[in-house]
Amino acid sequence: LHGLNNVDAVELSRRAVLQFVSLPKGASIAYFAAGRSHLYALDTFHGDLYTLSVPDGATTKTKLKLLQSVSSITVGLDDRLWIGLGDTSLLLRFDPVSGLTASFDLAGAAVSRLATDGFGTIYYSDDKNSTVGAGDAALAGFLFAGAAGPAALVSAVAWGAAATRMPGSRAPEPAGIDTGAVRVRTDPDLNRLLEGRH
Repeated sequence: LHGLNNVDAVELSRRAVLQFVSLPKGASIAYFAAGRSHLYALDTFHGDLYTLSVPDGATTKTKLKLLQSVSSITVGLDDRLWIGLGDTSLLLRFDPVSGLTASFDLAGAAVSRLATDGFGTIYYSDDKNSTVGAGDAALAGFLFAGAAGPAALVSAVAWGAAATRMPGSRAPEPAGIDTGAVRVRTDPDLNRLLEGRH
């Protein structure tokens, strides 16, 4: 995809660049992604999704009601397009065969990036419940409490836990550290099964 809204393809066997299809000149393509049989060009300004069929170049335009700004897109192994909406916990999934869009609520997450692996798993980065910076915060808490003994361990755990509640990678403030919530056991039951969310 280049400035004239032409989608070009590189044919490696012939070492040639071929014009595949042209999108409307007024389209403002912010995101572009490729699947197995479809290419997706998302115009977030107008709310238009262009789906291009790889075998024949047939293009369909779907109007999407984007209530929030788009943060990221990715394509699953099933060729469905996944769209993360910034500052919300919603993911949209567009099916190119049916033309239908479904939404999924990630229960309080703030999706900033999406990715797909070779097995079809969709991953997302959660900027609201981030663990980015938790290790640095734990080290700061350890040093803050003297860098030795059980008190430093309690402080490290409390600071690291506080960092996971911060948006993005912001560091926690000392006033937000709850060392009373941390329990240190010197004789843990090694046969105890952990249950619930960890």
